[in-house]
Amino acid sequence: KTVHIYKKELTKAGIPIDAKDDGTYTDNYEIKQMLALLRIIDNPYYNCELMSLLTLPPYCMSPDEMAQVKLLCTSSSLYTGLRRFAEENPTAERFCAELDRFREFAAEHSVEQLIRFIYDESELVSAIQASYDGDKRDSNLKLLISHARCFSENGIRGLYDFLRYMDMVSSGGISLEQASSA
Repeated sequence: KTVHIYKKELTKAGIPIDAKDDGTYTDNYEIKQMLALLRIIDNPYYNCELMSLLTLPPYCMSPDEMAQVKLLCTSSSLYTGLRRFAEENPTAERFCAELDRFREFAAEHSVEQLIRFIYDESELVSAIQASYDGDKRDSNLKLLISHARCFSENGIRGLYDFLRYMDMVSSGGISLEQASSA
């Protein structure tokens, strides 16, 4: 699980390396974040995924802002607090607007179309592409679109079912191709 750390440091030092990371496709940072976003689109009341996304680029909400969100919760859901916080915080407002757009799109389109729409429109994807090893991360995101297309071709279209399928991939029950290092 630490191969990527060594690769990053050796590459920064100018030492060429090509090492195999034995992680699964869903262990990749970009896939974890995209799946978290898909889970929030499917059900915005997943607290862990919501908090994770809000603290990452491009949103980068601070611990103080997250505490304010939690204080505004009327239930155990961060989502209700986030909606209230969005009335006074531009970052939260931007996230909620993006989430609303994705949820509306998801109601009328296939999972493949949704992921492609997110890929084209999301600030999160832009931040992932700009991060370390961005080309490989971008390739993995494009592969996710392809995996969603294959999933949909089997006659199953729902986001919830796709997320359950990806859970099976995560647990090792199914193996998916991932992008290789450039």
